[in-house]
Amino acid sequence: MSKLMAALLTLSLMIFSTGSLAQQDHSGHSQSANADGSAMQHSNGNGMSHGDGEAMGGGMMEQMHDMMHAADNSSSSSSSSSSGQAAFATIKQIVDQLQADPETNWERVNIAALREHLIDMNLVTLNAEVTTESVEGGARYFITGQGRILAAIKNMVPTHAAQVMTEIGWKTQTDTRSDGVELIVTSENPSQVVQIRALGFMGFMVQGDHHGAHHLMIAGATQGEHGNHGGGSHSEH
Repeated sequence: MSKLMAALLTLSLMIFSTGSLAQQDHSGHSQSANADGSAMQHSNGNGMSHGDGEAMGGGMMEQMHDMMHAADNSSSSSSSSSSGQAAFATIKQIVDQLQADPETNWERVNIAALREHLIDMNLVTLNAEVTTESVEGGARYFITGQGRILAAIKNMVPTHAAQVMTEIGWKTQTDTRSDGVELIVTSENPSQVVQIRALGFMGFMVQGDHHGAHHLMIAGATQGEHGNHGGGSHSEH
């Protein structure tokens, strides 16, 4: 039994018990009258009147409503992240957006390309080798790998660097090599230089607000130079 059902059952039993006590006959209850003798109430040995029972029942109903509302919100929140796998959740989010848009051109949609891109992201994040050194105005990174990791580095780093330079103004320079990519990130602002060095390579790779739109583009939802990712080849931006 779920926690919500258990809570509802408990509250229902409490309300039923309260109502039963409030509706018992005169035996075991004392009868009282208002000063003018016009109104009568029955109270039990604990001094709880019918009015008290009704008030308590109403209060419990309000509690039940609040608990149901909170449970609904909790369920809604948990369902959005219930997959337990970031790439799976990202693909679901993009698919939901595509299905919700009546103008989606399904002949152009390519979820397989998005999956390949997410594999690239995972490989660069977790498996690429990164060597860092400070340079005047910022930092230099040597990002290297072999096989599929090397391909992921070359797919992502140069195009992301170009996007960051356009989006937030840091100066970026990349040089693709046989074993990976050399990346230099600099700024003329001393406080930005400190930030660049502190963030490191992966801090740099998460810069910008373009990732969600980019995933839609990779999935084929928008026109652009990267709309077609034939053969699994694709670029970060």
